[in-house]
Amino acid sequence: MSRRPVRMRRLAAVLLAIGMVTWGRPASAQTTAEPTVSGTLQMVWGDPEDDGVPRYHAFVTDAAGVVHPFAVDGRDQPLVATLIQANGQRVVARGRELPALLGDGRRGLPVPVLAEVRVEPDAFLPAHSTAPAWAVTTRPYAVILCKFADIATETLPRQRYVDMYANAPGGTDAFFREASRGRLTLEGTTVFGWYTLPKPRAGYTNAAGEADLGLLATDCLGVADADVDFSKFGGVGTHYNSRIGCCSWGGGWTTALDGPSRGMPFMWNMDWARSGTVAHEAGHSFGLPHSSGPYGAVYDSQWDVMSSSSSGSYLNADFGRAGSQFIGAYKDRLGLIPDSAKVVLSGGRWSGVVEPHSRAAGRNPQLIILPMPSARANVWMTIEARQRVGSDRSIPGEGVVIATVDNSRSEPGQVIDADGNGDPNDAGAIWTVGERYEDAARGVVMTVDSLTANGLSITVERTGAGAAGLSGLARFERAGISREFAANDTTIRRDSVRVLASGPWAVYNPTVPTWLHLFRREGTGNGWMVYGIRPAAARSGRSVVSLLLPAPRGLTPIPFTIELGILAGNAADAALLSRAGRRVSTLANGSWGSLDTLRLLVGGSWTTAAWTIRTSSNIYTIDAAGQGYSTRSGTGPMSVAFLRRPRQTAGTSIDTVRVEITAPVARTLLVVDTVEYATAASGVTLGSRRGAIARAIGAPSQIDSVQVLLGNTQGVWNAGRRRSDTQLLRSVGFHGDWLVWMRVPSAIGSSVDTISVIVNDGTSTTFVDSMNVNDAATRVVLSRSGGSQTITLGRSWTTDSVQVGILGRAGASLTWSATSTEPSLLLQRRDAFTTAATGTVRNFVRFNRILPLLAPGRYIDTITVNLVDAMTAPALYIDTTTVLAPPVVAGDADVNGTVNAADGMTVLRSLVQLPVSPRANVRVGGDANCDGTITVADAVILLQVDAGIIPAANCVGRPGG
Repeated sequence: MSRRPVRMRRLAAVLLAIGMVTWGRPASAQTTAEPTVSGTLQMVWGDPEDDGVPRYHAFVTDAAGVVHPFAVDGRDQPLVATLIQANGQRVVARGRELPALLGDGRRGLPVPVLAEVRVEPDAFLPAHSTAPAWAVTTRPYAVILCKFADIATETLPRQRYVDMYANAPGGTDAFFREASRGRLTLEGTTVFGWYTLPKPRAGYTNAAGEADLGLLATDCLGVADADVDFSKFGGVGTHYNSRIGCCSWGGGWTTALDGPSRGMPFMWNMDWARSGTVAHEAGHSFGLPHSSGPYGAVYDSQWDVMSSSSSGSYLNADFGRAGSQFIGAYKDRLGLIPDSAKVVLSGGRWSGVVEPHSRAAGRNPQLIILPMPSARANVWMTIEARQRVGSDRSIPGEGVVIATVDNSRSEPGQVIDADGNGDPNDAGAIWTVGERYEDAARGVVMTVDSLTANGLSITVERTGAGAAGLSGLARFERAGISREFAANDTTIRRDSVRVLASGPWAVYNPTVPTWLHLFRREGTGNGWMVYGIRPAAARSGRSVVSLLLPAPRGLTPIPFTIELGILAGNAADAALLSRAGRRVSTLANGSWGSLDTLRLLVGGSWTTAAWTIRTSSNIYTIDAAGQGYSTRSGTGPMSVAFLRRPRQTAGTSIDTVRVEITAPVARTLLVVDTVEYATAASGVTLGSRRGAIARAIGAPSQIDSVQVLLGNTQGVWNAGRRRSDTQLLRSVGFHGDWLVWMRVPSAIGSSVDTISVIVNDGTSTTFVDSMNVNDAATRVVLSRSGGSQTITLGRSWTTDSVQVGILGRAGASLTWSATSTEPSLLLQRRDAFTTAATGTVRNFVRFNRILPLLAPGRYIDTITVNLVDAMTAPALYIDTTTVLAPPVVAGDADVNGTVNAADGMTVLRSLVQLPVSPRANVRVGGDANCDGTITVADAVILLQVDAGIIPAANCVGRPGG
């Protein structure tokens, strides 16, 4: 990982990133001009120590367990973005061959450069933006220390690496525990070695001097195999006692040691890698991509260890420097921010406290998610709060940080930097109390209202195009199904799943397989998605596909997974049940469970099979005549319909349906359902809340909330208000969601509001809230505390304004005045254009910065706004203006960006030694004929230019020109 930020990608380094390297692989795998291979994709990121240009490789492991390496052109951002999204999936990859660079034939043929990768049509394409299955768990790593056969030096003693991965200050385990608040640990990580590799260092380099990652992994794991049981570990981290080529690497690798062939998170750390780099590469091994600022410099952001891994505090000589935690979007990608700590704002306005996500999740959200209308999937903006604590103690500052996330980029997460100065670590990337962010193109306005004990109080509003084209609340009623059929079954098996939605919805998947047909894929409100399965069109074995919905509750589409099993071999031997067991949730409220079905599918010689069906006591089985039975016998295909008997108490029941086949061959088929019965005292209850509140008039809007708990956990609730001064910020949701409302302290006195919560099953409840509004102390307040802008000379002035408010009823009759001691600041009242900036209540102060009075430089000035006849402290507005000189062009003597008669006069005044403007650069700009001197001839040329006698150009009138 880069130890120092580099802001420009260098062309020479990028050329290395296209992977012009050779690998020790059998020639049979790479004999075609455009090698194509199918298998599981594992992406690997390479992070250099110095040059600031990341590298990429891709490994595809085919069905036989052979690993096919591909180099990746790092300049092809769409391809890199596709690799990130397809990482871990079954893909078809096509490469192109490259000629050998050095022609030394050191090892095999060159690795193909990846030209195209696509996910197989019936591969399971998960919603990769959040919550992998192992997110809340322990993932121990086997850390293996390997030294080259010709280098005996051990970079650090083994104990130092034990400490580097430990749950102790500077340890990788401690880093992930803190970043995840204990949800993700590396407990059980064990360090092995040092081991000596079978080859010298040169034996692991290719013709371009880069590392042969496949050979390194194979040999380093091989020499440790006798001591390591790899089946006990969830990842591997290798360390080497010297460096090879550019980088340390992190991603995935396939191994068959101590078990079946499987992909594992994997790291290749060179001798310079220390704690920050290890945390960065471990993030890659979890599948995290790079993040960055918005300037194309990958390692420039100190807000995320996945950008700058060593921008943090210095730990010690062995551990080096540390990085900060992850940005909020990447924590959510790992499933480390619970749903209860996220707010998704597709439209409207939201106000509340955002807690720093370096803390354990409290009652306030830690991540605000703003989906963006886009032709590309998964584009959004995030708002988070950052605080200098723990491994975040060396972030650039404290406040609100905004990022955009676009999965079509090679660095999906990028921190927004408002000042555009190339540095995402200065004040331009931090919003503090009184500051405002406004993005008209995306339709987002955000203000930081105040600092509280729990975090920062903010207000976010979706406006214009930013609030258009976004789907409403929607989710599938259940997570998915598992079905099995015979290989020659040509029947289209229709099925459906209910969609719970508050508005329009549309099911989508970019790669629907041929065996799945969507009959009804869109609707409005609660409805059914209807699909059909064609078994004969599917391949033998198991196939998985996910159908997706837009996800206003989180970053990720919510999947409905269909797992299809097709019996291999001759279908004449087919005898199976139509589905596998599953987990079922229902209510223990004395009612019967919903009707369920199960079918016996038989084919070939089994079409007349004799069978007996038996069910457990909790199942009420029904025949075609509506009669119940617990045991029944018959032959051939069979369909079972059953209900679950009513229960009064909560708990878990194991329900079984057993089908015993006696001929032609004895066989027992079994379906086991786990049924969870939940109890509810009523249809809807409200959780704990914050209680009655008291506020001063004119104070910021007050946000309050209460959790809505439904007896029917599959239900949907809506809320309505009873008074006009209550604004519902979230008025629709599912079980466990929060009802959120806002009230403005606009009138002194007490008010009581009633909010009704109505569930779609007809049950309802009410919530009564009260607020006491007191008079506020008379004082003047500003809509923001300061502003910053960068201006190039050539404009006559710049204009900005700030709103002035007066709190307290007594202040309504008082007048405020604004003053500044800086002569280049002209103060006015915005609506009156008076030279004196005075007004009442909510007028605006306009301030003009007069640029002709200024030389290039930074100007920081204070505007003081005070109340006349009020004994209160003034409000202060800090204006920061950076004035840049325009580019110097020949003839522009006064450096104002134009060539005119004034330049001629400036040259003449200089020649006769009269005073000239302090901004004048006569020795450079005034040389109109570019002969190296400033003479009267230059003044004559400039005057001719202004008169239109000759055109303005560099070096006009040069002798002999």
